[in-house]
Amino acid sequence: MDSKNIFISFSSKQQAKAIEICNFIEANGLSCFISSRDLIAGEEYAKQLIDNISASDAVVLILTSDSNKSPHVLREIEYAVSHNIPIVVYVEEECTLSKSMEYFLMTHQWLLPSSDQNDKLLESIDRVINTKTIEPHVANINKKNDNKNDNKKAANTPSGLMLIMGLVVVLLVVIIILLLGPAHSGSKTPDPDKDYLASTQDDSKNNDKDSDDKDSKDNDSDKDRTDNNIPSSKDDYAIGDTVVFGSYNDEPIEWRVLSVDDEDEKMLIVSKYILSMKVYDAAESGIYNEYDGVDYWSHENYNVDDEEILVNIRGNNDWSKSNIRTWLNSDAELVTYDDQAPDRRAVGANYYNNESGFLYNFTKEEREAIFPTQVISRSNAFSDKAHNGQVRTTDHVFLLSYEELGLLENAGISIYAKPTEGCINNDKNKEGYASFTSTANMEEYYWWLRDNDGESISKAFIVVTPYESGYNVLTQNVGASDYGIRPAMWVDTKSDCISLAN
Repeated sequence: MDSKNIFISFSSKQQAKAIEICNFIEANGLSCFISSRDLIAGEEYAKQLIDNISASDAVVLILTSDSNKSPHVLREIEYAVSHNIPIVVYVEEECTLSKSMEYFLMTHQWLLPSSDQNDKLLESIDRVINTKTIEPHVANINKKNDNKNDNKKAANTPSGLMLIMGLVVVLLVVIIILLLGPAHSGSKTPDPDKDYLASTQDDSKNNDKDSDDKDSKDNDSDKDRTDNNIPSSKDDYAIGDTVVFGSYNDEPIEWRVLSVDDEDEKMLIVSKYILSMKVYDAAESGIYNEYDGVDYWSHENYNVDDEEILVNIRGNNDWSKSNIRTWLNSDAELVTYDDQAPDRRAVGANYYNNESGFLYNFTKEEREAIFPTQVISRSNAFSDKAHNGQVRTTDHVFLLSYEELGLLENAGISIYAKPTEGCINNDKNKEGYASFTSTANMEEYYWWLRDNDGESISKAFIVVTPYESGYNVLTQNVGASDYGIRPAMWVDTKSDCISLAN
């Protein structure tokens, strides 16, 4: 199959499944656009979606009861249909389609749940792309079937006969409405989907004065709340807000809001303060700066070019294999590490191999409020499944990338950060932070990003302090022991576990 662009449409509640399907498709030679990964911060959200749907060869809709009800998903499907982009309906959960969704999906390729659903997905993508027509979407169902192949296409819909009958009924209803006139329309119970579609039209067509007055008052009320920077509802958060969510070191965690996705009802947050001092990854030899009987602390041995030696003496800067990623995403009382654990000799002072995972002190409800996110980071020579110099992982908690530092600037938030009191009290390397603050006369400290510089195999970026004039980041060996951790995550704006800070 030639390289093609696939747009994946889904409800945010099925993000983990969307990432799974995205990975499967891309592992088979196609490229995907998935909003949770590929939207660029700071650019207009709707424009990016429209541009990427327009550039796609096909859309894969992950159909569930949530995506069926999502106005966000409906707009994507409507746009794809109107621009004659074929759609493959991947049925993750069988449900009764809304009227609007039924109309748009009636003639497209359907994949019902089965043991080989993913394999059939590739076949369906290939089929719809290679049979793509320039005819309008609705015209396809009126086209006369002249051969058996056309009959097979009709069989791919949930029920060809039922759809034809449905169209006849729709036509009859339209005729009846035209004959009876608008006087009878007010007696029908409003259809949520029709209400949504109507809201995108000119408000002057709404003849319900009481409704207009109520909407006007509601808008004024919302404006007042916005002007005073007070959320109008539980999930009305703004970029730059400080929220409280979860706990660590027996302290509630304060977070800054970096991005808000109103459509998917989620927001990106990063801890306001440095929560802990930890290494990024331990030396794989088990002894920092020592390997195969050679001491690499000495001046004559310190500069090493051999990549295997560097990983063994100073750690691996591949985010997907890092100790810090494992710890951040664990809710276990005792974390299991796949490779060298961050114990005392492998990392120096701030070892954490016996510490509970970062999410251990989060409640079940708090953990459920965190969205799984596909995270992109730079690969290195020892990376697995590298894709164009990138490694993709699915994480609940992650460190910011170098590029994502721009989100702080866009939000008007300083990149500099101080550690919490709990962080200072639990810092095993007392000489590190204490020595720096007394020398530099400041409380801000260095903190890790997940990115490496693309050159060294054992160094990653750290965000510097105001002490380093002219720099935002530097690189440091990932096994160094005393740099700060500022976790980031996408969370549910509707969660009762999140609150605005006083």
